[in-house]
Amino acid sequence: MVHFPLFYFSNNLFDLSPTSFVELLAITFSFGFAIVGISIGITKIIKKPTNPIFIIVNIFLFFSYGIFFESLSKNVIEINHFYIIPIFFAVFFIFLKYAPKFSIKLAKVVFTILFVFIIIDVITLFSEYEFNNNEKYWAQSNDTNIFNLEGLPNIIFIIPDEYPSKSWLLEHVNYDNSMFLKKLEMMGFDIGDTHSNYMMTNHSISSTFNMNYVVHTDQNFEYTNQISQSTFLKLLRQNGYELIQINGAGNEYLENFDINLCSPNKIWTHEEFYKQTIIFPIVEKLVLDNKVDNRMCFFNELLKIENLENKKRFVYAHILMPHSPYYTEDENGNLIDLKRDNDGIELLGNNIDIINDKLINMMPEIIENNPNTIIIIMSDHGYRSDFNVTSKQMFENLFVVYLPEDYELEEIKSNVNIFRSIIRNVDKNMQLLNDEFFLSCFGEIIKIPEDKEYRIECWAP
Repeated sequence: MVHFPLFYFSNNLFDLSPTSFVELLAITFSFGFAIVGISIGITKIIKKPTNPIFIIVNIFLFFSYGIFFESLSKNVIEINHFYIIPIFFAVFFIFLKYAPKFSIKLAKVVFTILFVFIIIDVITLFSEYEFNNNEKYWAQSNDTNIFNLEGLPNIIFIIPDEYPSKSWLLEHVNYDNSMFLKKLEMMGFDIGDTHSNYMMTNHSISSTFNMNYVVHTDQNFEYTNQISQSTFLKLLRQNGYELIQINGAGNEYLENFDINLCSPNKIWTHEEFYKQTIIFPIVEKLVLDNKVDNRMCFFNELLKIENLENKKRFVYAHILMPHSPYYTEDENGNLIDLKRDNDGIELLGNNIDIINDKLINMMPEIIENNPNTIIIIMSDHGYRSDFNVTSKQMFENLFVVYLPEDYELEEIKSNVNIFRSIIRNVDKNMQLLNDEFFLSCFGEIIKIPEDKEYRIECWAP
């Protein structure tokens, strides 16, 4: 059973940490023991001797279904679970009845094959994994003990994922976003002109929360941990702030928050691994439905945020919109998944219409229910899926901020300085960083020289 998590881990090194591998092992052995128990139970019911070959085949059937299904999906125009599951059950019943009798010779052959699989997985792992890497993730040390946040107001930090700038929208999709920004201005928001420092969410948001530049990454760099253990959140905890997460980004589970709203059970954070198993149809259904429920939960919980007692509170609200998947609304304002993720730029306006409308409608109530609160609406990066767009344009993002009386935000040009500028309201020892921009290319982080435009050759980790 070690093969399955090892295979998955070795082929997803940039997305998983060693901790994730341990979790995958626990999940695999839990399923494995259940399969063994069920297989033995079935053979006893039909009064047949328990055949280890039958059990091994069942384990492989369980853990390989999703790989088989996705392989067919890429090569067949239309494929359905309805056609594939009977084939797997047919194989199950064939081996139940005709599995070769167990023998020492057969056992040696089977376990030799399994051993070869594991050796291949280990070779793949060792060829890709960066062991004993001493490079630092951060450009500077993250010292949290030298700043005093006494007098800092409450903060609501809203990240609409992949929301581009007004100028980008007008130029590339002929979308005029001026009315949305004008309405926010009328409520008291200031409209900023900023750029993200990275075009990948995991680097951009990690950088923002650590008020620092990510200059190196490897398999141990885990995005959710970098937020949970970030410099800014440590400062807030040291100063008695309550931390609340409103998760509108699906399976984004964060530790160390006092309240996690709309977050999944941690067991579902490995949904892609589950999708390789025979429970793929169930996971696919749950995940598909959960996307709509998760986004609706986000908007409902954000509207409920209330702090009339002026408790020290920080709210982190990240929603995977206008990023795909793309939605429309019914007459009651409920989201409907269009199931057209690949249409990209043609449907971007749909999601922007939805999130604009919901934010405009809820902001007056949020402002009223949260006095003495800074409200930031800032995207993690601009639209990055159009390869006709140059790199600097991909960094153009949305940034608006609502400030209580007697607070100001120095003119900043990039996301890394947002919390630095806020802290400077109460502690002038906090310094702003020079604005720098980075490409994320197959796990490498590459600094873009100033005043140069680059076309993107690659952006995925």
